[in-house]
This record gives sequence, C-alpha cells and structure tokens, in this order.
Amino acid sequence: MQDTGTWAFLAIWATVLGTPPIAFLAAPGIRRAWPYAHGPIIIAAIAILCFAIGSSVSRLSFTNVWVNVVLAAICYLAYCFLAASCWQISRNAVRYIVGIVTTLPIGVGYLLGTIGALGLGWIVSDYASPPHHVEQMAPGLICEITEWGTVFSGGYKVHLYQRWSAFPFLEREVVILTVDQNASNADKTCSDALNAYAHG
Repeated sequence: MQDTGTWAFLAIWATVLGTPPIAFLAAPGIRRAWPYAHGPIIIAAIAILCFAIGSSVSRLSFTNVWVNVVLAAICYLAYCFLAASCWQISRNAVRYIVGIVTTLPIGVGYLLGTIGALGLGWIVSDYASPPHHVEQMAPGLICEITEWGTVFSGGYKVHLYQRWSAFPFLEREVVILTVDQNASNADKTCSDALNAYAHG
C-alpha cells in the first residue's frame, strides 16, 4: 500500500476497533452525568447519519480523501453512540431487540477489523491511492482512472465526477465503470464513461 493508503487504512482500522468501546462507555456516562445533554447528542448523531446516508445515495463526497476518512470516522462514532444508547432503553423487550439489531453491524465491523483486516486494507488502499489518470472531459466533468486489486483479481475503475466551481471541495460520482482484467473484460476509457453519462 502507498503511504496515503497505509495511513488511511490505519485510521479506518483504529476507528472500527476503537470507536465501539468509547461509545459504549460514553453513552451511559453522559446519560448519568449530563442527562440534559444526552438528547441533543442523540439528535446530532441521527442528523450525522442522515447526512451520511443522503451523501451515499446521491454519491456525493468531498474531493479530499482525508476529509472523507474523518467524516467516515465521525459517522461511525455517531452510529456506535446510537447503538449504545439503545441499551439504555427502559423497557426490556424493546431494549434487547433494538440493542441486538443495532449492535450486529458493529460485530461485522470487528470481523472486518480482525479476520478481514487484509481485505479492509485492500479496499481502503484502493480508495485512498491517487488516480493514475485524470482527464477533463467537459466543463464540470472530471474523469479519473484508479486501480484496484486483490490476490485473486485486479483491474481498474473509470470514474466520472461532476464538480462545481462554486463548491470546489465537493464532487458527485455520476458514472463508474469497473474492469476486471483477469476476467478479460473489455477495456473502458474516459470516453466510455462520458458516453454512458450522456446516454444515462
């Protein structure tokens, strides 16, 4: 992994493994020590997760990799805090059902951070590594080609982003073409991405 990918992986890995204990200690502690603050924190956590879901659905992100990594860590902290707060529900039946359901994704995160650490490393490294080709396709449309790969397969992705001069720190992925070179997929270019966008 390149330097950026390595540090990004370490940041995500530490977040996946370290955030749940912090949240599960903080949630009951805040509720006992500052009960007036618990409600607003819950509302803020829900707002953060709604923002994350909306951004994911619209494929909107920041152009800076590290801003996205930090935001991912904040979103995971918000989720873990909500999951921990579910275990503070007074009614036993509701507490156990909601608590178990919300805690299951955290368990999946631990599997990724331990048994699946190598796979997590590949995913984060592929995301954080700089593109090996960047091309301006039209005003406000940028094409980037990035590599991806594991021990079993590899290839590249052609991304077409929409960017706005008024918000240069934001971008929206409008097209993504994935090529698995081990599967002898047909090559894709930035022109193919632009064509897909024009006819999409």
